[in-house]
Amino acid sequence: MSSAFKIGMGFGQILSAVSLLGIPHQIVTPASWKKALRVPADKDAARRIAIQQFPALADDLKRKKDEHRAEALLMATYGRLVK
Repeated sequence: MSSAFKIGMGFGQILSAVSLLGIPHQIVTPASWKKALRVPADKDAARRIAIQQFPALADDLKRKKDEHRAEALLMATYGRLVK
């Protein structure tokens, strides 16, 4: 099975679970939340911005490869803003 197919299957399973549980949700593109939070396209920008917004988590975001953690924090921030 290709990894793209596996990702699609996982996404479908998550959407199904959310729908079955009656949890309101909205699919947002990376471009949308990054524009709203003024996160540039630079891969390391999300990490730097997350460190500024969450200084207590700076140790968990200090490596370049922590950009995905940073993006998760910023997506959650976006979610709180658009309730």
